[in-house]
Amino acid sequence: MSQIYAKIKEDIIISMKKGNKIVTSTLRLLVDVIQKKAMAKKINIEDITDDIVIDCINSSIKQREESISEFKKGNRDDLVQKEEAEMFIIKQYQPKQMSDEDLTAVIQAIISVARAKTDPASSLTMGVVMKDVMADLKGKADGKRINEIVKQLM
Repeated sequence: MSQIYAKIKEDIIISMKKGNKIVTSTLRLLVDVIQKKAMAKKINIEDITDDIVIDCINSSIKQREESISEFKKGNRDDLVQKEEAEMFIIKQYQPKQMSDEDLTAVIQAIISVARAKTDPASSLTMGVVMKDVMADLKGKADGKRINEIVKQLM
């Protein structure tokens, strides 16, 4: 079982004992998302990997970011605060994100390897590089940041 998933489950019990309703409800929603993704992939709960959990965490964060932007447009400050609180709770389970300097170094190395593998007559496409970079850096950095750095380096 995923260590992150196990930690989330433990923290639900702790938050229930403390009577912290926002943490409990947020983590229960996250567990539900993880379990639904596992069922969709036909994976037992015991076989959930950290990759699946990280994907669910990242998608939950992205969903809340989109909700926050929509609620701000609608002048719904109460809902903005609720979504921000939930996002803060969920981000605590997200793996540490890489700095831009570290990302640049890793991406440069991947580009160098990709250039060495390709025919010198053909040009290296961004799609090929992004495929390799995203496979290598999945969950370690936001895709938008990675895309921006790849564009700068190519």
